Parts: sequence; structure tokens; C-alpha cells
Amino acid sequence: MAVPALATGGLPLVGHLLPLRRERRLAFLDSLRRHGSVVRIKLGPRTIYLVTEAEMAREVLVVQAGSFDKGEGGAQLRVLVGNGVLTSERETHRRQRRLLQPHFHRNRMAGYAEAMRQEIEQLSTTWRDGQRLDVRTEMHGLLLGITIRALLPSSIGTLHGDFRRDFPLALREVQRRMFNPVRALTSRLPTPRNQRHARLLAGLHQAAAHAIATHHKAEAKDTDLLTTLTGARDPDTGEPLSDTEIRDQVMTMLATGGETSTSALSWAFHELGRHPDLEERLHTEVDQVLGGRAARYEDLPRLELTGRIISEVLRCYPPAWMISRRALADVDLGGYHVPAGSPVLVIPYIVHRDPAVFPDPHRFDPDRWLPDRPTRIPHDAVIPFGAGVRKCIADHFAVIETTLTLATLAGRWRLRPLPDHPVRPVTATTLVPEGLVMRAERRGGW
Repeated sequence: MAVPALATGGLPLVGHLLPLRRERRLAFLDSLRRHGSVVRIKLGPRTIYLVTEAEMAREVLVVQAGSFDKGEGGAQLRVLVGNGVLTSERETHRRQRRLLQPHFHRNRMAGYAEAMRQEIEQLSTTWRDGQRLDVRTEMHGLLLGITIRALLPSSIGTLHGDFRRDFPLALREVQRRMFNPVRALTSRLPTPRNQRHARLLAGLHQAAAHAIATHHKAEAKDTDLLTTLTGARDPDTGEPLSDTEIRDQVMTMLATGGETSTSALSWAFHELGRHPDLEERLHTEVDQVLGGRAARYEDLPRLELTGRIISEVLRCYPPAWMISRRALADVDLGGYHVPAGSPVLVIPYIVHRDPAVFPDPHRFDPDRWLPDRPTRIPHDAVIPFGAGVRKCIADHFAVIETTLTLATLAGRWRLRPLPDHPVRPVTATTLVPEGLVMRAERRGGW
């Protein structure tokens, strides 16, 4: 087997730390495709293998998924969200996924969509004409509210303020540590940054535990996810889930429920602000389909352009821009040798920009998803939610909430970009637009 090419731009001792700095990271990653479908980079003394093409991504995530675990990325996230379905491994993950999967079945989506509609409707009435909006903050509050209303009982609502304020801070610190080659040492030092991070984690875990304890005491139980978790029994032992296991699932749902869709919707409004012709087409569609009312589940088939905009956002700005794995044994990836124990990163941001699959890949073009296009996009070429047994359990939920939100808000408001707020992509735990402040303009007739 061949050894993958080593990316250019590295330096002795530090490797590729400089081109991987936050402000240069995406440009550097996008340049790696020229080295092949599997590329080596160095972070200090460590060698990391990056996957840049869809075929090799499928090998890692689907075909040879059993040869990998979540590696260091999973370990870092586990500190924040515990051992929930996002971070657990092997049989624990299979057991958790079986337990949670019924809550994300398509036959539940119409009910969830009604909860989504209520939250979106409420947000749309709070904006003022001419108001400057921090779009990421607005979307995060909305989507966290949707997760609570749709999946969790009212007792979790007490967490809303804590999570809205603290979770993004904790997530950013987790991501920073992933790219720190000496994190094993620095993360243990009693620095103000580490102490602040420890306080954030303790507060978030304590708030979640308090909500679970409150739910245990409540007399009335709804048919929500937390009730399912508290009533679940291990199929082999008959034992209930511990409060720690329940807390970890709640933390996972609240973390993923707010972050990934926040990224997608924020980028959608950014691109509409950059493309007035596309925004005009969207307004025509939502005016015809909705007539000023909030979007409902049954409207989805007619919101064709809206759906294509979301699809293109997920291609250009995949929230999970990086998927972390570790080889459990020596692995052959398309003829390339990856030694046991090696970190392997699948980079959807690169995979989705393959010019062999996506002509003019850096252009934002929702019409590339039209069904009558002569060249169809292969299903496995787009992996914004991962793939295989670890594909995001709530992917359909996320697409529905982003589509309904975009349609409803675009039917009532126009968000204008502000020249004094330049926007740039930042690779936090999700890929987010930093500096996205826009002016809200009420659309006529509403």
C-alpha cells in the first residue's frame, strides 16, 4: 500500500499549525485536494490523515466503519455532552440509537412541525422594522426553543437561558482544543481559561441534572423524549437508565438541536443578502404558497426553491465541516496505508467542493439541485449529516425545521446585509458566519 502524500506548507517541529490557524484553515483545507483523496498533515509530532473525496469518505463512514471509532474529536465532545448518542461507541451507541430512533421517525414529523411553527411564529412577531439583528443569536434561540418544545418537556425550558448563553462558549473551547497538539498538557493547567471552561461545564451539567430531577417528581408525564428515557429498560438486564445516561442524551439533543441548524439558517440569510435576484425568487414562492401565514408541514412539497436553498447551504457550508475518526487497526483506504491509532478526518467542506462532481463548486447555486439537470448529483457526494451507522439521527428533523423557518421568515421579513459588518466563515464545532449582523425590513402586506 502507498503512503499518502504529505501536504505542502508544513514547518519543522510545528508541522501545519500555521496554515491551520483559524483565519487560514478553510483555504488551506480546500487546497489539499490536489494532493489526492487521502492526504497527510502534521500537527506538531502527530500525523493526521485527511479524506478529501466522496469515495474515500464512504469507505471511512460506511464501508469500513467498523475499523474506526470517533477518536480524539469524540473524546473532546464527550467532556461536554457526556456519553450520549453523538459520542458513544459500539454496542452502547447501537443501544442508544435503537432507543431514540422512534422519536425521529418520519411519521412523527408532522407533530414536530406544529411545534416548530409555533416557535417560528413567535420569533417573527418580536422583530421590529429597521432592527439590527445578530442573526446567529436569533436563530440559535429559535432552534433551541424548537428542540425543547418538540422533543422535551416544559421542565427543560428552565435550561434555555443557560444553554443559549453558555453552550456556544463551551463548544468553541472544545473545538480549539481539538487543534491543540499539546492539549494533554495545557488542558490540565489551572489557567483562567481552563477554570472558566470547567465552571461552564459544571453549570451546564448541573442545570440538566436539575431538570431531570424535576421531571422525575412531576405527576403528569407527556409522550416526550425525556419520558421515554426515564422509562426505558435495558433489553438484556431490565435495568433503567441512570440519571447520568439520561443527562447525556438531553445534553446531546440540546447541543446538536441548536448548533447545526443555526449554522445552516444563518448562512441561508447571508446568501440571500448577497443574491437579491435569488431572494426575489424566494419571496415569490413563499408569497404564492403561504400568503403571509407561517409555513406548515403540508406546505413542504410546494416549497421547492426553499428546499433547494437549504440543500445548497448544506453543501457549501456543512455544519459538520469535519468528522473525526481514529483507525482501530491498519486500514487500506483506496490503496493508501493508514496505520492503527491514526487520527482520520473526513472533511465534508472539501468533499462538497469537488469540481468533478459540482461544476463551479464555489458558486452558490440552488438550481444545481433541480431534478431535470442533465447531470445528477450522486447521493453519497453530499454528507452534511455524516453517513452510515453514525449519520445524524435527527437529519430529517433538521431539514424540516430549517425549511419551515426560512419560508416563514422570508415571507414576512427581508434581512439586509450591513456594509460595516463583514462576514467570514469560522470553523468552530460547526461552520458559522462570524459577524453576521443584518437589518430587518418588514415586507409589505404583513
